[in-house]
Amino acid sequence: AAADASSSSPIAPIAPTPIEAKPVVADKAAKGEVIAALDKLKALRRYRMTMMRGDGQTSPTTTTVDYVAPDRYRMEATGIPVQVAVGDTLYITNAGGTKTSPAPADSIAQWRDPSGLLAAGQDFTAEKGPRRFVFAMPASEYKLHVTKPVASNMSVWIGPKGLPIKLESQGLVGGKLVTTAIRYSHFDSEDIKIDPPK
Repeated sequence: AAADASSSSPIAPIAPTPIEAKPVVADKAAKGEVIAALDKLKALRRYRMTMMRGDGQTSPTTTTVDYVAPDRYRMEATGIPVQVAVGDTLYITNAGGTKTSPAPADSIAQWRDPSGLLAAGQDFTAEKGPRRFVFAMPASEYKLHVTKPVASNMSVWIGPKGLPIKLESQGLVGGKLVTTAIRYSHFDSEDIKIDPPK
């Protein structure tokens, strides 16, 4: 039951309704750079993802997820219990203590890819934009026209070491245009440690 409750959480990843994606000037070199950055992200042992999602009408939700390969994550968000997944076990902690349940089969995948960009594979076109500072780091913006798993508009900023540091996407959820903004940080940082709650 705990897993069911968490999967219906308002901050849980939601598959957006397909929207008419804005075309971009397809650039094979730019697409290759984005794919290389995603491959580097997938190869990391540890990182932090901070996600803000809002529809412009209600208060946006903020979710922070720490990931440790291959099967651990910690998710924290305002107003819901802390969730820690270690292997096949999900720990849910609130003021009353910690409860365990089997971790959903897709729990790791959904938090590694809440905007569906990794799932898109090579089903997108990319256009390279200007370089500017993002989070005090030099970065290049890439505008993406994604066709699968759903049509969407995205922008990804690739920073030092060729890693993505910011991603923004838009899609329709419940008839509302929802914007998701993700910051990636703490790449392979030993500061990120995930153990079962005591």
